[in-house]
Amino acid sequence: MLTYLFLSIAVSLTLSLTYMFPLFSLIQADHHGEGGFTVELIHRDSPFSPLYNPLERPSKRVANALQRSINHANRIFKATSFTSNWPQSTIMPDTGEYLMKISIGTPPVEILGIADTASDLSWIQCIPCSTCFKQKAPLFDPKNSITYEKQSCHSSQCKSVKGTSCSSEEICHYEITYGDKSYSNGIVATDTITFGSTTMQPFRLPQIILGCGHNNSGLFREAASGMIGLARGSASLISQMDSTIDGRFSYCLVQAISQPNSTVTSKMNFGSRAVVSGFRVVSTFNPITYRRPKYVILFPKVGSNERKGNIIIDSGTTLTYLRKDVYSKLESAMSEAIKLERINDTQHHLNLCYKTYSDIKAPIITAHFTGGAKLKLKALNTFMRLSKTVVCFAFKPTPVDIAIFGNMAQRNFLIGYNLKKETLSFKPTDCTKH
Repeated sequence: MLTYLFLSIAVSLTLSLTYMFPLFSLIQADHHGEGGFTVELIHRDSPFSPLYNPLERPSKRVANALQRSINHANRIFKATSFTSNWPQSTIMPDTGEYLMKISIGTPPVEILGIADTASDLSWIQCIPCSTCFKQKAPLFDPKNSITYEKQSCHSSQCKSVKGTSCSSEEICHYEITYGDKSYSNGIVATDTITFGSTTMQPFRLPQIILGCGHNNSGLFREAASGMIGLARGSASLISQMDSTIDGRFSYCLVQAISQPNSTVTSKMNFGSRAVVSGFRVVSTFNPITYRRPKYVILFPKVGSNERKGNIIIDSGTTLTYLRKDVYSKLESAMSEAIKLERINDTQHHLNLCYKTYSDIKAPIITAHFTGGAKLKLKALNTFMRLSKTVVCFAFKPTPVDIAIFGNMAQRNFLIGYNLKKETLSFKPTDCTKH
């Protein structure tokens, strides 16, 4: 067994969420008792996704995922600082791997949004719209919702949103700018958000703070109508759901890129459905603090010779990134353990690749997180197939002193967050059956 130690690394969680994930698609919510429900997460490369291209070759799909992962990680490295002031959102609107589907208003209007674990405020494009990016769905018309309410400048809802301004009519206005200069400007309002269900009663959340965007532009996809804010600020969807879900959520990610025709989806659980318990559960028991826009777990130093760093658990990044010195040792050990023909990645993204038509037999990597959690990463967590003949190690060195635990490494783990008890739990799980 190959062992890799994170012993004195502080862990920063982008739920990515994250929760997990930069993009989710929520297509079904099953209500299980008070404050508990489960939704399905649709990967962007799934046939269920509006971004899915059935004509795209599998190798091209993998190459695109790699490029998105690298671009996303580079933006995190550029933006991440635990001492500097945070912009409202450092995530780019075209990044991430999942979309989220919710309904807004009464009667409910279904919208598809980009799940952004770096943003607080959720917003959608609204009528009237002076500048709007092209979207497939009709624009949301607030006049058609009997539960829609504009917020005044002096309301608590307005004060919970960062960077607001006041109109001459004393209506609260928001302005958000993203890392690529994409933006959304509009009115701060409240309305009912509904998680739809095909088998149970819909799960409704009244008076949720959101932005009604009347001036929006940038690199937004036609499939999306706006952004779903999943950070920990007071205006985020997660924070507004806090009393309902008791600060708990979990998710379980299935393989997506390598099995694009699968009908199995990933799952995300809230409230009573998000409890991670039973045999083989490992947990951290350390303070989780929020430093905008990340979820951050700060650990005391463990060991006398270890240098402290940070690792971001991010479902929006496919690959796992490690400090250069740590990655170098791990790659060397992996190379010595695998006796297959080495081959170059023609896209020059990954360093350690092998020629093989079969599933690779790789040593298990045990990741030790401070706080006690130990994860055994199998080949499905550490290697990805680029083509019929090429399999590569899905780890890369970072250019900075911050690491990223990508979504491949998280596959087949039920990962649970309890923000009130300040714990993060992992349980080995067959996510296709969860």
